[in-house]
Amino acid sequence: MKNTFRLLGWATLLLCSSFTFAQSSNEANYDESKVPKFTLPDVLMCNDGTHVTSVRQWEKHRRPELLKLFSEQEYGYTPKEKVKVSYKLLLENKMALEGLATQQQIMVTFKGEGRSVKALMLVYIPNQRKGRVPVFIGYNFQGNHSLNQDEEVLLSPYFQKLDNNSESPLNRGGQASRWPLQMIIGRGYALVTMCYNDIFPDNAQGASESVKMLFKPSSHPDTDW
Repeated sequence: MKNTFRLLGWATLLLCSSFTFAQSSNEANYDESKVPKFTLPDVLMCNDGTHVTSVRQWEKHRRPELLKLFSEQEYGYTPKEKVKVSYKLLLENKMALEGLATQQQIMVTFKGEGRSVKALMLVYIPNQRKGRVPVFIGYNFQGNHSLNQDEEVLLSPYFQKLDNNSESPLNRGGQASRWPLQMIIGRGYALVTMCYNDIFPDNAQGASESVKMLFKPSSHPDTDW
């Protein structure tokens, strides 16, 4: 039990300390000798001085304190409002990956505050399994089309905009090595992915086109999500 707590604690402290050093200077430091002396706080010590000795204490007291710290110092507070979500099946191929899987391409629409954001979800479901199957879920970073060379894979909304305004060729299949589809499907797993840029474009103006605009403005700008 103690070892588990300590592993969680050290991981948390490494994140906290790296954030602290990153904020102290605009330049990256790669020289360990330049790191000032510091003492890591006891991650199992609650703010009121109580030492965590049980799972219940961790879950009810210390963990919320650390999550609050991350919200205030790094990630901001996640909005509590709910947004409307709708789904539309655009394409389905029951013989994808040489018959191994059923491929579905689903447009997901998020709505809130009079705005909407669309994200294209790419799904592969193994054909040899019936009923429920375990699923790998993850964002991709270069569009759904980067998973393989399949010309039928539609461009994610973010890349549709880029493709209309750029002469550079699409990197179709460029991330295939990171997505071993045949292995995943062959072992009985399904896969669900979408491009993170559909959710929040990775550029200086990305916030104005992101899901952040579907929520009410934060009343605490310093800890905005």
